[in-house]
Amino acid sequence: MHHDSKDHENALEYALSGCELATRKSQEMCLALDQSCLVFDNNELAEIVYRTIIRSNLKAGWVWKRLGFHELANKNYTDVIPAFQASLRTNSKDIQCLEGFFIEAIEHYKITIEKAKEKGEPDHFPSLKSSGDNYLTLAKEYFQMGSYGRAADSIADGFTLRSVIENLEPSDINKKLGFPNEIDGSAIRSITEENDSIIDVYSAILTCS
Repeated sequence: MHHDSKDHENALEYALSGCELATRKSQEMCLALDQSCLVFDNNELAEIVYRTIIRSNLKAGWVWKRLGFHELANKNYTDVIPAFQASLRTNSKDIQCLEGFFIEAIEHYKITIEKAKEKGEPDHFPSLKSSGDNYLTLAKEYFQMGSYGRAADSIADGFTLRSVIENLEPSDINKKLGFPNEIDGSAIRSITEENDSIIDVYSAILTCS
């Protein structure tokens, strides 16, 4: 057991040395090292890689973004926001970072909802509504980047949560979750541009279905 632990420590030490060398050479080497971590599913090594690169270059937005999703996947929610904020400072229009923010918020609401259930409050309305609104806001971002399938999924999730608040009948929910395939990308884009409110956006889409 001690031998295995020592080998593990040595492997991490070599990886750290390689990472420091990569940061001095090029971003391509950093990306290659990062890809190796993903291939071998080594979360511990991945975090070492991210933080080592960040120490070398605080403006490496792509690394901050990877770190943000790494923390999100490991449910370290308090560390998610600073990572995405740092990445957005280098590219304020990075849709993946914005998506990460919404996912992080949704996960927090899910935790609140679960805690409410444990206390005998299955319908924690504030969290349900806020989580639903986050899904729908994320849907609008997907529309604007042309990811219509992902937008449809987010709208469906948003409707499912909001329906609890609005007391919709199951048949109404199923009808509203249908996504109008006949609407092309330009029509959807036009809807989002003409409506500032996400409620107006999905209402307009449903009207066309």
